[in-house]
Amino acid sequence: MAHTPGPWQVSIGPPRDAPLRTCVVARDLERNIATCHTPREYGPNVDQAEANARLIAAAPELLAALERIANYCKTWAKCDNVAGLLHGIACAAIAEATGEPIPA
Repeated sequence: MAHTPGPWQVSIGPPRDAPLRTCVVARDLERNIATCHTPREYGPNVDQAEANARLIAAAPELLAALERIANYCKTWAKCDNVAGLLHGIACAAIAEATGEPIPA
């Protein structure tokens, strides 16, 4: 199954001093992708909700970049050990993100 197409955006609220910090990752007003909550009493970890949301929101672009890197490195993998190594790393990350087997 394919993921919801990007771009995904982050919406942050309520204010930093509220009892619960909420960050929503959404495609648009009708489709939320993820919600990251961090209670204020967690102290510095309140910022983790925003950091997690931003990482999740970047997922479509990160996946597309890895796919481009994998395709490029596949071309050079037979004659360049570094390209072969990078191809394997990129393919493993793509497989984990998509739930598909690692391509040959």
